[in-house]
Amino acid sequence: MFRTEFFSEVSARGLNIKRLENFSKQAAKALALKSSVNVILTGAALITKLNRRFFLNAGLTDVIAFDLRAPQPLRQDKLCEVYVCLPAARKSALMRGHSITRELKILIVHGLLHLRGMGDATPSSKKKMLDEGDMLLKRLEK
Repeated sequence: MFRTEFFSEVSARGLNIKRLENFSKQAAKALALKSSVNVILTGAALITKLNRRFFLNAGLTDVIAFDLRAPQPLRQDKLCEVYVCLPAARKSALMRGHSITRELKILIVHGLLHLRGMGDATPSSKKKMLDEGDMLLKRLEK
């Protein structure tokens, strides 16, 4: 059975971690992910380092997803990871006028959609991914 685990590498004071963990599990299940997923709240330094090392992009990003199955497709313990930058999420929530919890849900869904194979490299693929994420959020919030 595949699992979804939720971790925080940074202070998450003021956040309902249990609620975010439950949301992550529901979203992974709704997307029918066939792998275990770790969702990790992290700070700016780590996500910037990951962005530079694995994607050759300098600078801060809000979410990164890793499908760790790709190099070893025969592994039994299929695992994926979604890193969400808490400082970037806080800034984005403030700019967009909604709660940090809502922004974290948006970013978690975005990362999970990447694990489903969706991309956002072009304007049309980005729009499709954002629309798919919005629909999933609405469905899970009912």
